[in-house]
Amino acid sequence: MMPITALEDPEDVDDDSPSRVALRVLNVLSTSLPPQHVFPTVISHVLQYMQSTDPMFRKGAMLSLA
Repeated sequence: MMPITALEDPEDVDDDSPSRVALRVLNVLSTSLPPQHVFPTVISHVLQYMQSTDPMFRKGAMLSLA
C-alpha cells in the first residue's frame, strides 16, 4: 500500500485518487487494529521511503504518519 501513497494526486481535491484512498485505508487500519499490528510495518516502510531520492516517496512517507 505504501507505493500507492507516492502517486501524484489530481488537482481536484474532491477526486478520490489511489494515493488518498491508500492513506484512508492506513487510517482505518490504524484506528481499528492494535498498534503492535500496524505500527511496525508502517514505520519500516516510512523509514525506507524517507531515504528515497524521489520527493513523492518522501511525501507518501510523511502523509502516512499524519
